[in-house]
Amino acid sequence: MRIEQEIKKIGYFWLHDNEDKKIPGILTVTDGGDVTLEIFGLFDDSIEAMQGQEVRLPRIVGIIEKEGYVTLKGNMYLSQTFVLAGAPTTNKIVSQYAFFGVIYEKNEDILFDSLRFSLEGLDEWLHTSGISSTYYPDFGVHEAKCIPKNDIVYHLEENYELRFCFYYGITKALAEKEVSLRQTVNIKLISPDKKPIQDFISLSRKIVNFFSFAMDETISIKNVIVSSDELSETCNEKEIPISIKAFYHSRPFSKDIPDIKISKMLFRYLDIRDSFENKINRWLSVYKSIEPSLNLYFAVKNGPKTYLESKFLSLAQALETYHRSVSDKKFMDEETFQELKNKIINGCPYEHKDWLKMRLEYANEISLRNRIKEIIEPFKEFVGSSAKRKKLIGQIVDTRNYLTHYNEDLKGRAVCCNGLSSLNDKMEGLLELAILQEIGFIEEEIKIIFDGFSGLKNKLADY
Repeated sequence: MRIEQEIKKIGYFWLHDNEDKKIPGILTVTDGGDVTLEIFGLFDDSIEAMQGQEVRLPRIVGIIEKEGYVTLKGNMYLSQTFVLAGAPTTNKIVSQYAFFGVIYEKNEDILFDSLRFSLEGLDEWLHTSGISSTYYPDFGVHEAKCIPKNDIVYHLEENYELRFCFYYGITKALAEKEVSLRQTVNIKLISPDKKPIQDFISLSRKIVNFFSFAMDETISIKNVIVSSDELSETCNEKEIPISIKAFYHSRPFSKDIPDIKISKMLFRYLDIRDSFENKINRWLSVYKSIEPSLNLYFAVKNGPKTYLESKFLSLAQALETYHRSVSDKKFMDEETFQELKNKIINGCPYEHKDWLKMRLEYANEISLRNRIKEIIEPFKEFVGSSAKRKKLIGQIVDTRNYLTHYNEDLKGRAVCCNGLSSLNDKMEGLLELAILQEIGFIEEEIKIIFDGFSGLKNKLADY
């Protein structure tokens, strides 16, 4: 969660069981969505708390400057300071969630029917605006118009609804010397049933990863708002849900602000506008089956900068794991393999049988070489000639085997230094091609992406 400016609020905080004991404190939310509360005292006077042992706290509520009520959920002492009796103490608490604008009762379920957030790079990816400007040279007139766009609505699995919501603002300078129009876009997830925030977070993380994949950049959510129709206020004689600001540590997240460029994106909204609903649902569906390889892919993309060798091994594992997820191909049929395996074990000296069983456990698995070859097969024209494909497969296999086993015989064939950086790009590109296919991109669409944008083509190019 991107927090562009650290939030620091002074207030009073208490537990439901001890409302008379209101303790002053400072609530802080830092970049990434981490929530901490520093209080001047102790909520819990138990022996464990006094001795500085780990103490989990119930729901904390309070009132803070400018925001009003606040509820903190999932609380635990992070650090405690103890001095002589009667002297003030300061104690730091870490909270899993902070909800601004509401107090939830002690045992009240915290449930919502919508979660809304903005997303880095979303405006550029959508490239859809209700603002336009025209210059009429014959009259020397500039005209700016704002025709607000309606929400774009899509239906997701489990009856969720995804909306692209457009918001508009106008800023006027003094004496009408300057007028500024601005459009912002949010994503809103709506459920017909009330759900805990964890359900919305799980879904939003997969959706953010979809856009991160599309933009080929680590992006973060911002400005999270949750609501429930059970918590409403009257506005212009209408009951509308209260907007509750929610803060929590979210993934993916990078401390670096992303450099969003259209030329780097794998695909944009305009490329999939007519099939967006199908592709986002395919993404959510295949996420379940290829999640291990996606996690490895995003760990490379979203994680801290690391050694080329570590990145290579993660990508090699991601490719192998991906193929295992989508193919059950074996070296030979299982019945034949079991017969052969039993014959080999029966002919082995007794003292070596256990060792041999372990060695044969995965002997029917196809090799990494064949797995990479099958991954490449649908994308031969993007990878290159038969000789180039054979060379690429050999480099991946030899380098993986060397870095895994450090066999000196393979050292001369393993790729290193700048060559390893290029090889990593090619492996990343292969995995992206495979994922595109998994989420419903047909060959013609992939070709348009490949020819139209430099990002994917550059990854698979020879330098």
